Amino acid sequence: MSIGAQLAFQFRAEPDVRGGFNLYSERAHGFSAEDRQLALLFANLAATALGWSRQDRTMHQALDSRTMIGQAVGIVVERYQLDSERAFAFLIRTSQAGNIKLHEVASGIVSEAVAKARQ
Repeated sequence: MSIGAQLAFQFRAEPDVRGGFNLYSERAHGFSAEDRQLALLFANLAATALGWSRQDRTMHQALDSRTMIGQAVGIVVERYQLDSERAFAFLIRTSQAGNIKLHEVASGIVSEAVAKARQ
């Protein structure tokens, strides 16, 4: 198969999804104006779908992180007899002092509590 024509579209779905959509024809000038319009429509739909997929994944990660932080706050409340605001502030200070992401601090606290509970 030889390539007589290529039609390429670069697309972007905010904020970080980028991609390309390529079509090939064996004939020179093998794409009509209608073909180009349909391909552009398809590329835009693909960008939208990829953007939604990424947003969905980001939302799930945020929800998981929020849940983990909530569990860690509960553990700190129980362990140190603090109210939830002070427990959250404790997690933030620990995160900043160690230059560790907040969800990683929370994950460590929850993992440690689970390990102690299993003993």
